[in-house]
Amino acid sequence: MDGSHQGPRLDQSRPWISKACAVTRVTVSPCAPGGGRGEGDESSSGYSDNERKYRRDPVDKLRDELQSLRTQLQQDTNARGLQAQMYDDLRRRHEDLERDMTRRGAEQQMTSMYDNLQKKYDALATEMSRSREMRQAPRLTMILGSV
Repeated sequence: MDGSHQGPRLDQSRPWISKACAVTRVTVSPCAPGGGRGEGDESSSGYSDNERKYRRDPVDKLRDELQSLRTQLQQDTNARGLQAQMYDDLRRRHEDLERDMTRRGAEQQMTSMYDNLQKKYDALATEMSRSREMRQAPRLTMILGSV
């Protein structure tokens, strides 16, 4: 080359980049390492003639918007997953609470039944004690009366 060529120089350290991949707009070419996915230096989103400022290309803006939407979608997906976990935890706690309330209700019912049985037993024991005293009272009177 005679040096009169004004376009971008091909990087001689990358012989796999052909002249067909070189353009006056500096981008990450599909032929370059990274496959044109925006990986590379910051000049991948502007125009280069080394004299004017880089300006954003509508395709680059759309690419950024797409990346932003992907990020938001991933965050939404993560949030939904977290909500599902929280809902499952809440549902399990609710079921545990219902089981606990049922168990406590059964315990209270059994305690009440036990107390009622205890009262009936005490009443029956008192009744039997009285009837025994009544049967023994005439004998005592007979025994005491004969003395």
